[in-house]
Amino acid sequence: MLLVLAGCASLGPYRDPPRVSLVNVVPMEMTLFEQRYRLTLRIQNPNNADLPVEGMAYTVEINDRKFADGVSNQHFDVPAYGEQVIDVVVTSTLLNVLQQVRDQQSGSLDKVGWKLSGGLSVPGYFGKLSFEYAGSLDLAAPARTSQ
Repeated sequence: MLLVLAGCASLGPYRDPPRVSLVNVVPMEMTLFEQRYRLTLRIQNPNNADLPVEGMAYTVEINDRKFADGVSNQHFDVPAYGEQVIDVVVTSTLLNVLQQVRDQQSGSLDKVGWKLSGGLSVPGYFGKLSFEYAGSLDLAAPARTSQ
């Protein structure tokens, strides 16, 4: 029975996972024990069916360590072969920040790796549509000037 259900779920209209990328990060509230940031995300739907999102959960990692996480109950639609830009909030803790500072002090400051991962809740879809977006920021690269 479970194999049949798993097979049916894979035949849904979302054959390819959504692409969620990080557009911007803006600090919001900073207190001693908690920090909040507004993330601007671009959600792309590579499928031929609209993607009606009812909410999402997400985590931000820096250098393979959890930095912040969040949830959103925003409802929005991503059209077939289209995209939607949304703002969400993530929360980090003093411990997460201190771990990042300690790691940066003990290692090289040349490159910072990051990853955004999570899942989108879609009505009629068993489980969540997972996403992952990763990259790195090369701090040692020389600054380029435009002329």
